[in-house]
Amino acid sequence: MIFYLILHFASVYFFVPLLLGWMLIATSGDDEKVQRSIGWGIVVLGAWGAVSGIPHWYAQVTQGLTIKSYMNDRCKHAVVELPTTRLPADGFVLVQKPSNAYMSRMTRVEEGRLINPGLGLFQRVQVYKEVAGGAGEFVEWAWQPGGVPEMGAPKQRTIAALTLPYELVIESLTTPEDQNHRVEGVEVKVRERATQTVLARKVLFVQWPERQGSMPGPSRICPSPVPEEVKCASPFDCDLAGAFVLHVLKPQTDLPESQLFHLHRGMAKTRYWNCSGDILVAPGISLADIEWWSDGRPEWEDLHFRIHGSSTELICDSFHWGGAMFRPTIRFSDGTSLPTVVLANALKGKPSPSPRSLTELGR
Repeated sequence: MIFYLILHFASVYFFVPLLLGWMLIATSGDDEKVQRSIGWGIVVLGAWGAVSGIPHWYAQVTQGLTIKSYMNDRCKHAVVELPTTRLPADGFVLVQKPSNAYMSRMTRVEEGRLINPGLGLFQRVQVYKEVAGGAGEFVEWAWQPGGVPEMGAPKQRTIAALTLPYELVIESLTTPEDQNHRVEGVEVKVRERATQTVLARKVLFVQWPERQGSMPGPSRICPSPVPEEVKCASPFDCDLAGAFVLHVLKPQTDLPESQLFHLHRGMAKTRYWNCSGDILVAPGISLADIEWWSDGRPEWEDLHFRIHGSSTELICDSFHWGGAMFRPTIRFSDGTSLPTVVLANALKGKPSPSPRSLTELGR
């Protein structure tokens, strides 16, 4: 059994014994005949493996070319159709239609991941869910403000009927032949619920690598993804359908800024928080509009943020106690951001009670 495994290894990785054998030969002295003999024996094994392994490598190359050719043909059917302008909406109805068990690990939309108006996402997502006995219920995931600086979270509730005007429809196009070539086909549509008029459509194909034990991302996507869709370190990070709906619908909200942002103009009172998550800043506020300082016992200092001209603050309690792993990012509505670890580095372990502008730290 062990002998068979050695031969199999040599036929697949013939270059290893070849290299090892030549190293033994090259480093052997004139009187080291045993080492030289072992080296030549390993070289012979590698040479045998190179010859006997030809069918294996030929099959690997042929399979790779076949899979690449198949994906090229599927990519010819990829489609992207978008409206000229994004349509305002506070949410959408989610319709997922898996046609087989291979339905996407990455185009299934997790309702909660698309809900957070403070981050430019939706206020609500509605969905029809089947329950035991063949019946079903209408469910809405909506942003529920918490009345504290964490702002809130998506929460689920049962509703009487679907009420939102637009729906996101996700349907698998994957065929058995696709599965044989590690390809997944999906059609994503945004349409008007009342008339079923298709407003936007995307047909995409994804090819997965042969080895997926460590949950790698796709090896190829057609059509080529936009920057928001490229975060595919694993299948669970690839929210291609969620990114597509944001290209079609422009999230709107009727919630006040006090329920969406940690820092906004007209804050009624000072807020105390452990700043365990990203600090969200309301529209119209930039780095130059915010001043910051630190005070308190060393290593346990509080971090203060205040909009110029305001008398109220956001105070991160004992900000430095948790170390770098708990230091969030300050996120502005124009897309810019500033990691608070930059502030921590600027303090160099000492309180800085004098207010100063964030612009001193750069972007």
